Amino acid sequence: NNNNNNNNNNNYYNNNYAYNEGYRHDSPLCGAAWNYKETCNRSCKRAAKSGSSSNSGGSAAFSTVGKIFLWLFSFSAFFFLLAALAQRKKLSKSDAVLEDAAVKSAGLDKKFIPRIIIAYALFIIFLILFKRKILTWFFLLVGNVGLLWYYCHLQGRNNENKAAANDFQSYKGEVLEVS
Repeated sequence: NNNNNNNNNNNYYNNNYAYNEGYRHDSPLCGAAWNYKETCNRSCKRAAKSGSSSNSGGSAAFSTVGKIFLWLFSFSAFFFLLAALAQRKKLSKSDAVLEDAAVKSAGLDKKFIPRIIIAYALFIIFLILFKRKILTWFFLLVGNVGLLWYYCHLQGRNNENKAAANDFQSYKGEVLEVS
């Protein structure tokens, strides 16, 4: 007599109600699927698998509205990049030197910045192709906010320089009297 509890004699499977008709289904949906299993030809199981796989991890394709916003945010990021580059060209020489020093202090060389931007765009494209919606939206929005902030920062610096130059021009010809 073999009394070593390794279930070689299939006692576990014979006593388990999951493998015979005596299995009790608590859920009405599971009970209905079990009762009509011969007539549905396992289509319920296939439908359940396809339904659960489309909702897991956001692996479904982008909707039409989502595609419109992808294009909108992509074009806006491109616009912010071009606008920031135009504002950077308008910087004074001292501000441009400060900007270059900040880039170098971050450990970057100016020749790597376009490569980083291209790599970021390719990364977002791969996220779109692999249907990773949440990551795509996150990185696309972070890129847009970052480029918008940089554009506004440069525009603010240029406006400060213009205001300072105008103030200097207005006081240039006047003699201040101390009373």
